[in-house]
Amino acid sequence: MTRIDPQRLLRLAVLIKEGSFRKAADTLGITQPALSQSIAQLEDEVGVQLITRSARGVQPTVYGEALYGHARIIDSELVRATQQIQNLFAGSSGSLLIGSPTGGGIFIVAQAICGFMSARSDVNMRIIENVQVEELISQLHDRTIDLVVCPKLPEIALRGARAIRLLQTKRVLCVRKNHPMADDLSIENLKDYSFVCPPDDMGILSDIKSVFSLSGQPIPSRLIISNSISLAKDIVLNSDAFTIISDISALRESGSELICKEMPSSRSSWYYFVCRPEYIATEPVRAFLGEFITVCEQWGLPVHSDAVHYQKFGRAPRDSSTSQE
Repeated sequence: MTRIDPQRLLRLAVLIKEGSFRKAADTLGITQPALSQSIAQLEDEVGVQLITRSARGVQPTVYGEALYGHARIIDSELVRATQQIQNLFAGSSGSLLIGSPTGGGIFIVAQAICGFMSARSDVNMRIIENVQVEELISQLHDRTIDLVVCPKLPEIALRGARAIRLLQTKRVLCVRKNHPMADDLSIENLKDYSFVCPPDDMGILSDIKSVFSLSGQPIPSRLIISNSISLAKDIVLNSDAFTIISDISALRESGSELICKEMPSSRSSWYYFVCRPEYIATEPVRAFLGEFITVCEQWGLPVHSDAVHYQKFGRAPRDSSTSQE
């Protein structure tokens, strides 16, 4: 007996499963004559009849039934092989590697990780926090990181990576609860107080400067420069200094410890999760995104439908651009 052609064997399995040449040909994406020829060649290979035709459709012979069992095993192994290759290419299915810059997003990432780990103790996790988002993107392309959760980045920094929208944020003006200007909070009233701001290399100072410009005020001369959102909040909570941060960065303290006012001149911006363009999400990544979405819902933060689609299917929607809006 000559060696069985595996493609013809798999076609036989589809034919037996579907019960007719028409349905099987449609499933396989080939013509009925091509399928008939393939089955005839397979019968020539094994030297026995594999199917019978009747008014009820196609039925396997005892020999066809025997080969059908082997075909199902082969098909199952091929599915497993494909998944294993995807996992090796995208990152181990037993690990989760996440990068995030200092800021409000890391707080949500931390809560999502807690929920994830309570349900998935079998997964090894590595979290990398870095104020330089470009370095995180480099590690993403090097496959050191599976995904990055971060604010908007220039296209040149993404280097072709896919940025998928998570949630919108706005900048808010923040002082401590008992600040002298807490009842009349505005940039103009705070011009004589120290301002805690990020350094130029974090890439967000230009947006903050535009908030001052649109409000008709120069940036204060008394600056406290910090690359840490946590440190900036601690300074504001323990002094009369003020800061401008994203609303999600002040989410936990807003109202109880910090008085925050949304800047009317501030434009909404997106938080994204960023992955390689060819990346197919592993099951742990999808589970983590599910926890991230749950945390956002608990805090009343609407999550973009692109992120929900990715979490569900492991891929971005077909009409979703790889660029940021």
